[in-house]
Amino acid sequence: MRRAGPEKGTWLRPWAIAALAAATVFLGVACGGSDSPRASAPPAVVSVAEPVPQAVPPLVSLPADDAPHADATTEWWYYNGHLRAEDGTRYGFHYVVFQVRMGELIANLAHVAVTDSQEHVYATGQRSAFARATPTEQPGFAFDLSGWRMEGYDGSDRLAAGAQGYAFNLELSAVKPPVLHTGAGVVGFGAGTNSYYYSRTRMQAQGTLGVAGRELPVEGTAWFDHQWGVFTTQVLGWDWFALQLHDGSDVMLTRVRGGDGSPLGAYGTWVGADGVARFLTAQEFEVSPGGAWRSEASGAAYPVEWSVRIPGYGVDVAITPVVEASEFDATPTTRNRYWEGEVGVTGSHGGEGFVELVGYAPPATGR
Repeated sequence: MRRAGPEKGTWLRPWAIAALAAATVFLGVACGGSDSPRASAPPAVVSVAEPVPQAVPPLVSLPADDAPHADATTEWWYYNGHLRAEDGTRYGFHYVVFQVRMGELIANLAHVAVTDSQEHVYATGQRSAFARATPTEQPGFAFDLSGWRMEGYDGSDRLAAGAQGYAFNLELSAVKPPVLHTGAGVVGFGAGTNSYYYSRTRMQAQGTLGVAGRELPVEGTAWFDHQWGVFTTQVLGWDWFALQLHDGSDVMLTRVRGGDGSPLGAYGTWVGADGVARFLTAQEFEVSPGGAWRSEASGAAYPVEWSVRIPGYGVDVAITPVVEASEFDATPTTRNRYWEGEVGVTGSHGGEGFVELVGYAPPATGR
């Protein structure tokens, strides 16, 4: 299968850069217009409030779908992780590459953050690269944004990036099978908006982390998400939880809101220690926000404490941030701000995770 990738050495003029940046999916705004039936599956296939009917076959094929999709207007490859150094220090990170397509033009937009719990620091960085699409036979994905690298195929991945005095170089390997969310790997948000979505919810990570000129051997766990599709013009907000529990279970929970703040639905996935996944409907879990943190930069108030209950699995936990001030100012690349933070899990289950909050900050203005 031939897939369209960026053509090396073909850089775009400023007008194209501005057009692609304005189309970024992380703002919840993307382009329609594809004729691909696979990329625009009917909303009736699945909604955020219902599991996929058993008669619907999986719509994601792995490892082939690790690679970029020429029939998707918006796509991202996302990691978060928890790293431990030999001296006992602990660090978190998230690293994501968004790919936005407008015809033959491609924008790759990368965000990186490192959480240093010892210094109570949230360090961030972002980069962009713009090119023209060209077909490629390369399996999996491989991105290089001025030395920031992300590459992977079939659960064997490599990451190299950094921000503000921190730099990681990691090898990741999946220890559980990939999970197709909703069972078929397709999630619909209404109004003709659908996406394909799978995760590798537990990966082993090892490598090095540079901290203030020192290079520390590190190891830990990571989480990988890959999502893509053709989106109608619609602003969305969401609260997303990725939790890795100490008993070996993993949990993904998502609550989606429309542009006016109204709830569009909620869904989740429970992944047992044995790797067996089960869809969670909105009625099978509860997420209750507690304390909030207000950003001086954006004025947004983000909930940063939560109680989560999943009665069917005996889960009743409190989730608290490692660093409250974990707002990512992405206005130079994706023209928005969001909260993306490392969290701890206590209560009936111990664990760690990440929470992503989108749609709380006002959109960026200006050019």
